[in-house]
Amino acid sequence: MSQAGGSGGGGSTPGDEGFKWNTVTATSIQAKVRNGYIANNAGTVTITLPAVSKVGDGIAVVGINNATGWKIAQNAGNQIHLNSTSTTIGAGGYLQSTATFNAANLLCTVANTEWTVIDSEGNLTVV
Repeated sequence: MSQAGGSGGGGSTPGDEGFKWNTVTATSIQAKVRNGYIANNAGTVTITLPAVSKVGDGIAVVGINNATGWKIAQNAGNQIHLNSTSTTIGAGGYLQSTATFNAANLLCTVANTEWTVIDSEGNLTVV
């Protein structure tokens, strides 16, 4: 994994000072708040939501160079909201890309449990 982006500051969403971008070439990674992930593996890259998050924390993901895309996995008690659709609560639910350059920007809206997609690109699968 490599990192690029701002340093210092406490930014929670992409573009904020302190938000860091990470290139992920492995098949899975545990997400950290205030981090974005560039999924760059020939197979699906699974990014698990942070176990601890506060309201206003953010993560982001974008896929490159992978036909099978990325998947945002959940921990027990987590749920992701995309417009009027929500994932299944808990580890069985997830958000997944359907094409190489799909992207999503998520914001924690209930501490440690709920995340809302505040911006996305492409058609995302909600399970």
